[in-house]
Amino acid sequence: MEKTAESVVNKVKKTIDEHAYFKSGERILVACSGGADSIALLEILRTLSIRGGWQVGVCHVNHHLRGKESDEDALWVGNFCRLRGITCSTEHVDVQKLATEGGHSVEEAARILRYEALRKVADRDGYSCIAVAHNHQDNAETILLNLLRGSGIEGLTGMQGRQVDIVRPFLGVERKNIEDFCDQQKIAYRKDSSNKNKNYLRNRVRLELLPQMEKFNPAVVDALCRTGELLETDADFLRSLAKEKYDNMILQDRDSLSLPLDALSAEHKAMCSRIIALAINHVLSNNGYIGSKHIAKVRELLLAGRTGAVIDLPGDLKVKKTYDELLFATRPFDEIKVNPLEELKLPVPGRADLPDGRILRASLFRGGKPKVNGVTKAIFPAAVADGGLTVRSRRPGDLFQPSGMQGSRQKLKEFFIDNKLPVEDRDGIPLVCDRDGILWIVGLRCAYREAPDNGKWLYLEFLDQEYVHV
Repeated sequence: MEKTAESVVNKVKKTIDEHAYFKSGERILVACSGGADSIALLEILRTLSIRGGWQVGVCHVNHHLRGKESDEDALWVGNFCRLRGITCSTEHVDVQKLATEGGHSVEEAARILRYEALRKVADRDGYSCIAVAHNHQDNAETILLNLLRGSGIEGLTGMQGRQVDIVRPFLGVERKNIEDFCDQQKIAYRKDSSNKNKNYLRNRVRLELLPQMEKFNPAVVDALCRTGELLETDADFLRSLAKEKYDNMILQDRDSLSLPLDALSAEHKAMCSRIIALAINHVLSNNGYIGSKHIAKVRELLLAGRTGAVIDLPGDLKVKKTYDELLFATRPFDEIKVNPLEELKLPVPGRADLPDGRILRASLFRGGKPKVNGVTKAIFPAAVADGGLTVRSRRPGDLFQPSGMQGSRQKLKEFFIDNKLPVEDRDGIPLVCDRDGILWIVGLRCAYREAPDNGKWLYLEFLDQEYVHV
């Protein structure tokens, strides 16, 4: 193996080992366009797999942007893999349709559909990660492109060596060395005629902007990548801080989650935006395309939107502002909403029948105070019923004095947040109230009420159905 080729292989091997990108027995899907970068990556990973103990497969995405040339690329990659005994899947995507209907540039639409197709194949065929062939120059170009678009710190960090399920073993390798590797090893590859098309912004950056910048600094590619690495250190700290705050705020259900308005709006703009991004990516499982404009739209809803307003984002994501939370979901809110309870009187003794068929029953007795769980049964001094009892749903400004916290009152919404109760379930929680406020959060917690020493008690029961005596 000649010097350049050996250097590339050793550099990739070192990168994989240092970052533990792959494990023995793992199945790796290589994104292969047929160009020099992806063909070289496939050959190197295939060679290293003998020692590493992993398996490689290929996915080629046909974007159908170059007519016959695109189809020939797909056939060429398929044949290349067959000759080497490598499993290859070809996926077809309609880039022009998404660009036209979704308001994306052709480049952006191609990227969105390409990653969707790769992840579909990886999920379907049991691959644990996807290896892509972005190199050192690609990273510098990405940083410049994001700078031209007005990106924040996240965009200016450039590409990451590992980003969830995407692995980039070539990120520290120069494009020229990759092409030299293919030439020295006599490995054929396809040349994409669209790489010279200056209608695409990335091509203009590569062919025009970077050569001009190299007149000021011949090592501008290295300088840009180094800037990205420095910014990534700061971004990583901000991400970890945002994740910690997010984990303390989030309330999650099966297909929705919520964040508290007060806590979220009190955060600095930089932190608030990151927390919103975490919520969006959580609901979409990192599969949707979400940019800074979408995050800004959610933040605008948070700070200035009216209560009850709903915005739509890509991936069928909907965000709704309630009186105390932002609710994120991927299905219509009317499908997950629980209707509030109309206020009912609870006679003592007597019962209140809830709309869903459940029953609250009240009785009085004299004697020693029994122990109850506060979930389906509750005991209070009988005097709390003197002013009458009602059953209702939560209201803005509700306060609650939990048992065991004498003298300390808590906002009801904070109690729900602390107990990780999904926002869409909260209107359906019955609240038994006396003249002093919330007496019992049914199914969760009793309030504190001072008990006179007279042995008279109010006994409350929460029943799924009426007792049947045979």
